[in-house]
Amino acid sequence: MAGNRKTTFQLPIKLILTEEGENFFLKNNKKMSRFKMADGSTAYGISMDEYTAPTIQKLLQMDYIAGIEMASANYIDSRAEILDFSKLVMYSRFYKKFNESIYVELCKSEMVRTWNRANPASIIAEDRQLNEEAVKKIINGSPENMKTIKAIIMSPLKQMINNDAGLLPGEKNVQLLFSEKLLSSLNPIVWFVLLQFYEQKDYFKIIHYICEAISSFLKKNSIPEYFALMFMELLALTENTKLKTYAQKELGKSYNMDQILADDSIRKMLLVKTKNDFMYVSWKIKSFHTNQTSGVEQMEVTIYNRDSKYRALKEKIDVKKDLNLKEKSLTEFYTQSQDGPGNELGLFYISYLDEACRKVDMRFESNVSFIGHDDLTVITLRMYI
Repeated sequence: MAGNRKTTFQLPIKLILTEEGENFFLKNNKKMSRFKMADGSTAYGISMDEYTAPTIQKLLQMDYIAGIEMASANYIDSRAEILDFSKLVMYSRFYKKFNESIYVELCKSEMVRTWNRANPASIIAEDRQLNEEAVKKIINGSPENMKTIKAIIMSPLKQMINNDAGLLPGEKNVQLLFSEKLLSSLNPIVWFVLLQFYEQKDYFKIIHYICEAISSFLKKNSIPEYFALMFMELLALTENTKLKTYAQKELGKSYNMDQILADDSIRKMLLVKTKNDFMYVSWKIKSFHTNQTSGVEQMEVTIYNRDSKYRALKEKIDVKKDLNLKEKSLTEFYTQSQDGPGNELGLFYISYLDEACRKVDMRFESNVSFIGHDDLTVITLRMYI
């Protein structure tokens, strides 16, 4: 996980499992529960109160997780954990996408065609995996060649990063660390094939492809950070709007609500009163595959909140739209919201993400909608990787 410091989280979550995930937990005799989700749907999964970053990252990369949901009345006090968790999820999708792109290219190589002709009972293909023990035996038995291959891949990347005058020393270290983590995440079968055909066939072609793929993801490295910051700004804006509504009920409308929330004692009092008034956050993970490419990874993050004040604002904005489900852009949400500070910062993150994603073959979408029958304001962020 690049750019993340948190390794253990204490943010209660529900993990919604894919079919593969359900099968995995059943085989390991892990009890699953049926959950009612914030959007009204039901799903099978497991709940976790404390967990490690590697655990979540592995489950995501194995495609065992279809969704994640949090419920809390107070996200701001867990800001650091929320930021790190958001980055953890997106970096996990980066590693998965990187791995898939390398594996698809590898399966088209002359090395794999040669292997498959000679080993029809143990072919390498996108939907087939070799025996893990056999793969580990080859890898563990060739430490010097492994070291050489990794050095060949990392050498031009280190040179590119160190020669980049636009990066500060700390940023160069982050890029180097991300490069090494991408390389470490590679499917063992990639190393198996490179070792079996050491310096033969299109060995150097695949090494070059790995190098180019890492370079491509280095250009995306800042996006999880900015996405997490924008996401946290939205949570803070939503949470503070809710607290202001409660404060007005308790104190009246004559007070400056921003000053009121800046008072720690009053804020704590309001948090006690709103402790059961949850805001829900969900992550939905989707992969779109074709036979020709590694496919597209979609990460959708949604914030659900009951907010009558925002409902009134939306009625004015969307008067000509369908009254059952009205939407507007996140930029409009920031610029037309009447909740005060933080808007310019939010707009900066939105503007940065939109521009940065276009430059690196990613796509960012966002909208805000209102579901009348549930009295829910729904903020949706989508990243296509």
